[in-house]
Amino acid sequence: MAINNILETGSHFGTVNTFATFTKTINFASSSILATPWVQGFSNNSDDGGVGLSVLSFKTSAGTTTGSFMPGVFANNCTSVTFRMATNDCITDAIFRVFFF
Repeated sequence: MAINNILETGSHFGTVNTFATFTKTINFASSSILATPWVQGFSNNSDDGGVGLSVLSFKTSAGTTTGSFMPGVFANNCTSVTFRMATNDCITDAIFRVFFF
């Protein structure tokens, strides 16, 4: 299966002395996709700092599927993907990438 296109967007997000989550939804025409989040940069504020990236949900012709998909998800007839980034006492640059087949 050949890759026909790639959609990529980035986000800069973080926390100082606390924990927080951030979500990013990408909508597109119905396609077969592979969606994966990537850490591009990371700055730790404390010894206990960290980041978690996942696909939180995706929507297909069968409905919306929710979970914590790591390292990503492959789906047919997909029309949207929601990524999740959780940070604990760190600053992170993340890439949210969708491959279209």
